[in-house]
Amino acid sequence: MLKYLFISLAFFPVLLVFNSCDNASKSNSRKGSSFISDEKAFPGDKESALEIPPPPAPYTGPKKFCFEMEQGGNATDMARMQFILEDNDSIKGRLDYSFTDRESTHGTIEGVIQGNFAELIYAYTDSGIHKKEQLTFKWEGNNLFKKTGPMVEDNGVLVLENPLKAKLLLFLIRVDCK
Repeated sequence: MLKYLFISLAFFPVLLVFNSCDNASKSNSRKGSSFISDEKAFPGDKESALEIPPPPAPYTGPKKFCFEMEQGGNATDMARMQFILEDNDSIKGRLDYSFTDRESTHGTIEGVIQGNFAELIYAYTDSGIHKKEQLTFKWEGNNLFKKTGPMVEDNGVLVLENPLKAKLLLFLIRVDCK
């Protein structure tokens, strides 16, 4: 019997703590006093609509594009470019120039496309000399327009001297890939 008395005395303080917690929550709900609740809404004038950006374009796999066009007045002088567009913005491919009166130029292109503009690095060999050139294209429908103007060398890469004053000239027309 003494054993049960000690057990009941041991649980008595625990019961007091639970009872006081229950009374505290009831006292906060009385008129004139309130407690902060996570569920309480903000006033309407402080609410603002969340601006959620649109999801990125779904990735549909790599796409191959081919372009070509006569260069100058000679029908056998051609520029041909083909590339793979990956992840909707990454470009890797080839750009080749074929000429009748001088050595042809062949090289690789690599870069990114943002909106209608593509920025590429063209690595090629011209008369046995390895060169790199930065190219900027604007893509409109089936046409590629190239930014042209005076070029300068910057860290081993030919770049436009003043890109803001460069002119856009029709460079290549899209064709079916062979």
